[in-house]
Amino acid sequence: MLFPFAPPLQFKPSPRLLITNQIQLHIAFNPFFHHKIEGLFYGTPLISTDICVSNHPRLSGECMAAQVESKVPSIDESPAVPINRCRIYVISPYYPDNAGRLRPGLPTVGPCRDWDERTCRICFDHDRDRKTGPDFPLRVFRCITHKKGFTIYPPGYVPYGRQPMAPVAPDGSLVSTTSGAESFAGTYFDAALDAAQQRAWPHESGEGNLMPRFPSQTRHLSHSALLLGIQPGLHGQLRDEIAQILSVGGQRLHDGAARIEHQPGYFGLGQAICGVLDAIVPTTSLFERLAEAGAAICLWPTPQLWDPHRKILRRSRFHRIRTRSSPT
Repeated sequence: MLFPFAPPLQFKPSPRLLITNQIQLHIAFNPFFHHKIEGLFYGTPLISTDICVSNHPRLSGECMAAQVESKVPSIDESPAVPINRCRIYVISPYYPDNAGRLRPGLPTVGPCRDWDERTCRICFDHDRDRKTGPDFPLRVFRCITHKKGFTIYPPGYVPYGRQPMAPVAPDGSLVSTTSGAESFAGTYFDAALDAAQQRAWPHESGEGNLMPRFPSQTRHLSHSALLLGIQPGLHGQLRDEIAQILSVGGQRLHDGAARIEHQPGYFGLGQAICGVLDAIVPTTSLFERLAEAGAAICLWPTPQLWDPHRKILRRSRFHRIRTRSSPT
Protein backbone atom coordinates (compact mmCIF):
# COMPACT_ATOMS: atom_id res chain seq x y z
CA MET A 1 0.00 0.00 0.00
CA LEU A 2 1.32 3.43 -0.92
CA PHE A 3 0.37 5.45 2.13
CA PRO A 4 0.00 3.93 5.58
CA PHE A 5 -3.17 5.91 6.28
CA ALA A 6 -4.81 5.29 2.91
CA PRO A 7 -7.52 2.67 2.45
CA PRO A 8 -6.56 -0.10 0.02
CA LEU A 9 -7.67 0.16 -3.57
CA GLN A 10 -10.80 -1.88 -4.11
CA PHE A 11 -11.43 -1.87 -7.84
CA LYS A 12 -11.60 -4.40 -10.64
CA PRO A 13 -11.46 -3.07 -14.22
CA SER A 14 -14.64 -3.88 -16.06
CA PRO A 15 -15.72 -3.44 -19.69
CA ARG A 16 -18.58 -1.25 -18.44
CA LEU A 17 -17.75 1.50 -15.97
CA LEU A 18 -18.68 5.15 -15.73
CA ILE A 19 -19.10 7.63 -18.53
CA THR A 20 -19.71 11.28 -19.29
CA ASN A 21 -19.20 13.80 -22.16
CA GLN A 22 -16.88 11.87 -24.54
CA ILE A 23 -13.81 13.42 -22.96
CA GLN A 24 -10.96 10.97 -22.90
CA LEU A 25 -9.15 10.70 -19.59
CA HIS A 26 -6.45 8.30 -18.52
CA ILE A 27 -7.29 6.31 -15.41
CA ALA A 28 -4.44 4.60 -13.61
CA PHE A 29 -5.53 1.68 -11.49
CA ASN A 30 -2.84 1.70 -8.83
CA PRO A 31 -2.37 2.58 -5.15
CA PHE A 32 -1.79 6.27 -5.89
CA PHE A 33 -5.53 6.76 -5.66
CA HIS A 34 -6.26 6.72 -2.00
CA HIS A 35 -9.96 7.33 -2.54
CA LYS A 36 -10.65 3.82 -3.86
CA ILE A 37 -10.91 5.05 -7.46
CA GLU A 38 -13.35 7.70 -6.22
CA GLY A 39 -12.16 9.92 -9.06
CA LEU A 40 -10.03 10.03 -12.17
CA PHE A 41 -6.62 10.89 -10.69
CA TYR A 42 -8.19 13.68 -8.73
CA GLY A 43 -10.17 12.11 -5.88
CA THR A 44 -13.51 13.42 -7.15
CA PRO A 45 -16.71 11.40 -7.48
CA LEU A 46 -18.00 10.06 -10.77
CA ILE A 47 -21.55 9.82 -12.02
CA SER A 48 -22.66 6.29 -12.68
CA THR A 49 -23.72 5.35 -16.18
CA ASP A 50 -22.19 3.23 -18.92
CA ILE A 51 -18.67 3.48 -20.15
CA CYS A 52 -16.51 1.47 -22.41
CA VAL A 53 -12.98 1.03 -21.11
CA SER A 54 -10.37 -0.16 -23.58
CA ASN A 55 -6.62 -0.45 -23.67
CA HIS A 56 -5.04 2.82 -24.75
CA PRO A 57 -2.22 2.72 -27.35
CA ARG A 58 -0.21 5.34 -25.43
CA LEU A 59 -0.54 3.79 -21.99
CA SER A 60 0.53 0.43 -20.66
CA GLY A 61 0.75 -1.60 -17.49
CA GLU A 62 -1.95 -0.60 -15.03
CA CYS A 63 -2.99 2.49 -16.96
CA MET A 64 -6.14 2.47 -19.08
CA ALA A 65 -8.35 4.98 -20.85
CA ALA A 66 -11.95 5.94 -20.27
CA GLN A 67 -14.53 8.36 -21.56
CA VAL A 68 -16.34 10.61 -19.22
CA GLU A 69 -19.70 12.32 -19.48
CA SER A 70 -21.35 14.75 -17.08
CA LYS A 71 -18.80 15.68 -14.45
CA VAL A 72 -15.15 16.53 -14.74
CA PRO A 73 -12.64 16.28 -11.90
CA SER A 74 -10.58 19.30 -10.98
CA ILE A 75 -6.87 19.51 -10.29
CA ASP A 76 -7.60 20.34 -6.68
CA GLU A 77 -9.83 18.80 -4.07
CA SER A 78 -12.78 20.89 -5.24
CA PRO A 79 -15.91 18.91 -6.11
CA ALA A 80 -16.42 17.97 -9.74
CA VAL A 81 -18.14 20.60 -11.82
CA PRO A 82 -20.71 20.20 -14.62
CA ILE A 83 -19.35 21.08 -18.04
CA ASN A 84 -20.56 21.09 -21.62
CA ARG A 85 -18.98 19.08 -24.38
CA CYS A 86 -16.37 21.63 -25.37
CA ARG A 87 -13.94 22.36 -22.56
CA ILE A 88 -11.86 25.48 -23.07
CA TYR A 89 -8.65 26.68 -21.47
CA VAL A 90 -7.45 30.13 -22.55
CA ILE A 91 -4.41 31.85 -21.03
CA SER A 92 -3.42 35.51 -21.34
CA PRO A 93 -1.17 37.89 -19.40
CA TYR A 94 -2.88 40.17 -16.88
CA TYR A 95 -1.56 43.75 -16.68
CA PRO A 96 -2.52 46.61 -14.32
CA ASP A 97 -5.06 49.05 -15.78
CA ASN A 98 -5.20 52.77 -15.01
CA ALA A 99 -6.76 52.01 -11.63
CA GLY A 100 -4.15 49.37 -10.78
CA ARG A 101 -6.53 46.44 -11.30
CA LEU A 102 -5.12 43.43 -13.10
CA ARG A 103 -6.90 42.88 -16.40
CA PRO A 104 -6.22 40.92 -19.60
CA GLY A 105 -6.55 42.53 -23.00
CA LEU A 106 -9.76 42.11 -25.00
CA PRO A 107 -9.26 39.24 -27.47
CA THR A 108 -10.34 39.84 -31.04
CA VAL A 109 -11.12 36.14 -31.60
CA GLY A 110 -12.31 33.38 -29.31
CA PRO A 111 -11.53 29.67 -29.03
CA CYS A 112 -14.62 29.16 -31.19
CA ARG A 113 -12.97 30.84 -34.20
CA ASP A 114 -12.64 27.55 -36.10
CA TRP A 115 -16.13 26.24 -35.43
CA ASP A 116 -17.43 27.63 -38.69
CA GLU A 117 -16.74 30.40 -41.19
CA ARG A 118 -18.43 33.15 -39.17
CA THR A 119 -16.30 35.90 -37.62
CA CYS A 120 -16.00 36.06 -33.83
CA ARG A 121 -17.43 39.12 -32.06
CA ILE A 122 -15.95 39.21 -28.55
CA CYS A 123 -17.35 41.26 -25.67
CA PHE A 124 -16.77 41.50 -21.92
CA ASP A 125 -19.21 39.34 -19.96
CA HIS A 126 -18.32 39.51 -16.24
CA ASP A 127 -15.53 39.13 -13.68
CA ARG A 128 -15.26 35.94 -11.64
CA ASP A 129 -14.40 36.53 -8.00
CA ARG A 130 -12.55 33.55 -6.57
CA LYS A 131 -12.25 32.38 -2.98
CA THR A 132 -9.06 30.53 -3.92
CA GLY A 133 -6.52 30.82 -6.68
CA PRO A 134 -5.43 34.27 -7.92
CA ASP A 135 -6.17 37.08 -5.48
CA PHE A 136 -7.87 39.07 -8.23
CA PRO A 137 -10.99 38.41 -10.33
CA LEU A 138 -10.70 36.43 -13.55
CA ARG A 139 -12.23 38.04 -16.61
CA VAL A 140 -14.86 36.21 -18.63
CA PHE A 141 -15.52 37.10 -22.26
CA ARG A 142 -18.27 35.98 -24.61
CA CYS A 143 -18.40 35.46 -28.35
CA ILE A 144 -21.68 36.96 -29.52
CA THR A 145 -21.46 35.14 -32.85
CA HIS A 146 -21.07 31.64 -31.45
CA LYS A 147 -22.79 32.27 -28.09
CA LYS A 148 -19.80 30.88 -26.21
CA GLY A 149 -18.29 32.27 -23.02
CA PHE A 150 -14.75 31.60 -21.85
CA THR A 151 -12.57 32.53 -18.89
CA ILE A 152 -9.13 34.05 -19.34
CA TYR A 153 -6.66 32.43 -16.93
CA PRO A 154 -3.44 34.21 -15.97
CA PRO A 155 -0.12 32.42 -16.53
CA GLY A 156 0.53 29.97 -13.73
CA TYR A 157 -3.06 28.87 -13.21
CA VAL A 158 -5.11 26.03 -14.64
CA PRO A 159 -8.90 25.52 -14.57
CA TYR A 160 -10.13 25.11 -10.99
CA GLY A 161 -6.58 25.26 -9.67
CA ARG A 162 -6.15 26.73 -6.20
CA GLN A 163 -2.40 27.31 -6.44
CA PRO A 164 -0.12 28.38 -9.30
CA MET A 165 1.63 25.55 -11.11
CA ALA A 166 4.74 27.63 -11.79
CA PRO A 167 6.57 30.56 -10.14
CA VAL A 168 5.35 33.19 -12.57
CA ALA A 169 3.66 36.58 -12.20
CA PRO A 170 0.24 37.43 -13.74
CA ASP A 171 2.05 38.89 -16.75
CA GLY A 172 3.95 35.62 -17.27
CA SER A 173 7.35 36.77 -16.02
CA LEU A 174 9.36 34.58 -13.64
CA VAL A 175 9.18 35.62 -9.99
CA SER A 176 11.77 33.24 -8.55
CA THR A 177 15.45 34.14 -8.53
CA THR A 178 16.56 30.63 -7.59
CA SER A 179 16.84 27.47 -9.67
CA GLY A 180 16.01 23.85 -9.09
CA ALA A 181 13.11 22.47 -7.10
CA GLU A 182 13.27 25.27 -4.53
CA SER A 183 12.25 27.76 -7.23
CA PHE A 184 8.79 26.13 -7.13
CA ALA A 185 8.18 27.16 -3.51
CA GLY A 186 4.72 28.70 -3.16
CA THR A 187 3.26 26.64 -6.01
CA TYR A 188 1.29 23.41 -6.33
CA PHE A 189 4.58 21.56 -5.84
CA ASP A 190 4.84 22.63 -2.18
CA ALA A 191 3.49 19.18 -1.32
CA ALA A 192 6.50 17.56 -2.99
CA LEU A 193 9.00 20.00 -1.48
CA ASP A 194 7.67 19.19 1.98
CA ALA A 195 7.47 15.44 1.32
CA ALA A 196 11.08 15.36 0.11
CA GLN A 197 12.08 16.76 3.52
CA GLN A 198 9.80 14.25 5.29
CA ARG A 199 7.44 17.03 6.35
CA ALA A 200 4.00 15.43 6.34
CA TRP A 201 1.03 17.75 6.42
CA PRO A 202 -1.28 17.32 9.45
CA HIS A 203 -3.87 14.57 9.27
CA GLU A 204 -6.57 16.74 10.80
CA SER A 205 -7.21 20.46 10.87
CA GLY A 206 -8.12 22.26 14.06
CA GLU A 207 -11.30 24.26 14.39
CA GLY A 208 -11.08 27.31 12.14
CA ASN A 209 -7.77 26.10 10.72
CA LEU A 210 -7.73 25.96 6.93
CA MET A 211 -4.22 24.53 6.64
CA PRO A 212 -4.02 21.71 4.04
CA ARG A 213 -4.04 18.18 5.40
CA PHE A 214 -2.19 14.98 4.58
CA PRO A 215 -4.89 13.70 2.17
CA SER A 216 -4.41 16.91 0.18
CA GLN A 217 -0.65 16.41 0.20
CA THR A 218 -0.92 12.86 -1.12
CA ARG A 219 -3.37 14.02 -3.79
CA HIS A 220 -1.01 16.79 -4.88
CA LEU A 221 1.84 14.30 -5.02
CA SER A 222 -0.08 11.91 -7.27
CA HIS A 223 -1.12 14.77 -9.60
CA SER A 224 2.45 16.05 -9.73
CA ALA A 225 3.79 12.60 -10.62
CA LEU A 226 1.32 12.42 -13.49
CA LEU A 227 2.11 15.92 -14.70
CA LEU A 228 5.86 15.30 -14.71
CA GLY A 229 5.59 11.91 -16.42
CA ILE A 230 6.96 9.78 -13.58
CA GLN A 231 3.77 7.88 -12.79
CA PRO A 232 4.65 4.17 -12.94
CA GLY A 233 2.78 2.43 -15.74
CA LEU A 234 2.81 5.27 -18.27
CA HIS A 235 3.66 4.16 -21.78
CA GLY A 236 7.27 4.92 -22.65
CA GLN A 237 6.29 7.03 -25.65
CA LEU A 238 4.04 9.25 -23.55
CA ARG A 239 6.76 9.63 -20.91
CA ASP A 240 9.27 10.59 -23.62
CA GLU A 241 6.84 13.18 -25.01
CA ILE A 242 6.50 14.78 -21.59
CA ALA A 243 10.29 14.79 -21.26
CA GLN A 244 10.55 16.66 -24.56
CA ILE A 245 7.84 19.12 -23.58
CA LEU A 246 9.55 19.84 -20.25
CA SER A 247 12.99 19.81 -21.91
CA VAL A 248 14.46 17.32 -19.48
CA GLY A 249 16.24 14.05 -20.15
CA GLY A 250 13.92 11.14 -20.73
CA GLN A 251 16.11 8.88 -18.60
CA ARG A 252 15.46 11.14 -15.60
CA LEU A 253 11.71 10.50 -15.90
CA HIS A 254 12.23 6.75 -16.28
CA ASP A 255 14.49 6.78 -13.23
CA GLY A 256 11.88 8.79 -11.30
CA ALA A 257 9.17 6.25 -12.13
CA ALA A 258 11.46 3.40 -11.07
CA ARG A 259 12.18 5.16 -7.79
CA ILE A 260 8.48 5.50 -7.02
CA GLU A 261 7.96 1.80 -7.74
CA HIS A 262 10.71 0.86 -5.29
CA GLN A 263 9.94 3.55 -2.70
CA PRO A 264 6.21 4.30 -3.04
CA GLY A 265 5.71 6.23 0.19
CA TYR A 266 5.15 9.96 0.31
CA PHE A 267 8.87 10.57 0.97
CA GLY A 268 9.91 8.65 -2.15
CA LEU A 269 7.28 10.43 -4.22
CA GLY A 270 8.45 13.82 -3.01
CA GLN A 271 12.08 13.06 -3.80
CA ALA A 272 11.25 11.71 -7.27
CA ILE A 273 9.18 14.79 -8.10
CA CYS A 274 11.87 17.17 -6.81
CA GLY A 275 14.40 15.27 -8.92
CA VAL A 276 12.47 16.29 -12.04
CA LEU A 277 11.89 19.85 -10.84
CA ASP A 278 15.65 20.19 -10.31
CA ALA A 279 16.19 19.45 -14.00
CA ILE A 280 13.62 21.94 -15.34
CA VAL A 281 15.34 25.12 -16.51
CA PRO A 282 13.45 28.22 -15.29
CA THR A 283 12.77 30.18 -18.49
CA THR A 284 9.90 32.34 -19.69
CA SER A 285 8.40 29.25 -21.33
CA LEU A 286 8.25 27.35 -18.03
CA PHE A 287 4.52 27.59 -17.44
CA GLU A 288 3.70 27.02 -21.11
CA ARG A 289 5.62 23.76 -20.93
CA LEU A 290 3.84 22.63 -17.77
CA ALA A 291 0.45 23.56 -19.21
CA GLU A 292 1.13 21.50 -22.33
CA ALA A 293 2.45 18.56 -20.31
CA GLY A 294 -0.75 18.56 -18.24
CA ALA A 295 -2.83 18.55 -21.41
CA ALA A 296 -0.78 15.63 -22.76
CA ILE A 297 -1.74 13.54 -19.72
CA CYS A 298 -5.33 14.84 -19.81
CA LEU A 299 -5.21 16.76 -16.52
CA TRP A 300 -6.86 19.74 -18.26
CA PRO A 301 -7.81 20.82 -21.79
CA THR A 302 -5.25 21.80 -24.40
CA PRO A 303 -4.19 25.37 -23.59
CA GLN A 304 -4.73 28.22 -26.02
CA LEU A 305 -2.72 31.38 -25.49
CA TRP A 306 -3.88 34.89 -26.37
CA ASP A 307 -0.97 37.07 -27.46
CA PRO A 308 -2.07 40.69 -26.84
CA HIS A 309 0.85 42.10 -28.85
CA ARG A 310 0.41 39.99 -32.00
CA LYS A 311 -3.39 39.81 -31.57
CA ILE A 312 -3.52 36.07 -32.16
CA LEU A 313 -4.89 33.09 -30.26
CA ARG A 314 -2.43 30.26 -30.63
CA ARG A 315 -1.66 26.84 -29.30
CA SER A 316 1.40 26.24 -27.18
CA ARG A 317 4.72 26.15 -28.99
CA PHE A 318 5.17 22.66 -27.54
CA HIS A 319 1.87 21.28 -28.78
CA ARG A 320 3.50 19.92 -31.93
CA ILE A 321 5.61 17.55 -29.83
CA ARG A 322 2.54 15.51 -28.91
CA THR A 323 0.89 15.74 -32.35
CA ARG A 324 3.75 14.19 -34.31
CA SER A 325 3.01 10.93 -36.05
CA SER A 326 4.09 7.87 -34.12
CA PRO A 327 6.92 5.91 -35.76
CA THR A 328 5.79 2.78 -37.58
